[in-house]
Amino acid sequence: MDTKTFREFSHNRILQATIKINNKIYPSAPVKLPPFCFLDFNNKGIEITEVEPLLNKKKKSPVDFITYSTIQKVEIGPIKKTTVVVFAPGVRINLDLKIFLNDGTYLHFECEEMSMVVDLSSLLITHNIELVDIFELADIFENANSNREAYDYLYGHLDELAEKKDINLFRS
Repeated sequence: MDTKTFREFSHNRILQATIKINNKIYPSAPVKLPPFCFLDFNNKGIEITEVEPLLNKKKKSPVDFITYSTIQKVEIGPIKKTTVVVFAPGVRINLDLKIFLNDGTYLHFECEEMSMVVDLSSLLITHNIELVDIFELADIFENANSNREAYDYLYGHLDELAEKKDINLFRS
């Protein structure tokens, strides 16, 4: 896929992604859905590489590279997804990530893990990029004693927070 097609595809769909920040990969292994692409946040920008279907391996050549100077802002938020847990319906919380570019377009991703939001926040601040974090996810993870504690807090309070902000969190 060429860069133009990829950008149109990402603008019109939400792409499942694996994210790498500070040499840490999130999630380390996909839980529910295989990723479509791999986002590597490095010192110069974001290298985006497609993932081989079924193999969960990055393809050799990046499909896109976004320099930090071309990013207007990044929006993050939680998304609730229905899942099945031992024969009963359950809910998991994923990270919704939108990268808005200076040309008025955006790329839309979803990641099955959100514990990287503290590192993502620090990285974006370093590059003077606005992070819109309406649920204060970076603060929740930074102030928690563990990732499990942060997720437990979100599972217990997310509906209440979303209701106050009049935001629908469910995505199928």
